Amino acid sequence: MKGFNQNKNYIIIATCVLVVSILSLSCVGFTMSDNNRNTLVLLGNENLAPIVYNDNGTAKGVAVDLAKAIGDNIGYEIKVMAVNWAQAQTMVLNGEAEGLLQINPSPERNELYNFLGFKSARRDASGPDYDRH
Repeated sequence: MKGFNQNKNYIIIATCVLVVSILSLSCVGFTMSDNNRNTLVLLGNENLAPIVYNDNGTAKGVAVDLAKAIGDNIGYEIKVMAVNWAQAQTMVLNGEAEGLLQINPSPERNELYNFLGFKSARRDASGPDYDRH
């Protein structure tokens, strides 16, 4: 049961980060993909079921459903692609997509990505702890 609760906590944390990320994107200036001012392209790890995964070329998962629902509420079409994780990170850094779904902060990633008000501080081996700053 401990493993289930730990995974549940990670999903809750990931969901909170996802919600804040998408809401923040709607409030700041950024370049939209596909020359469409109302579409956000988000990328996820194709092998992270049930959070994000590739199902015969279609992105599915909890984070995908949440991202699309939030997009509906803020007036943006959310296009999610589930791809190889290294490829997803490169695509965001190259400006080919607006963001990544379910990415955990680390000192290295903090140098590359904007985590929109969250920072990670590992207090023990059980997982990340998020503190607002």
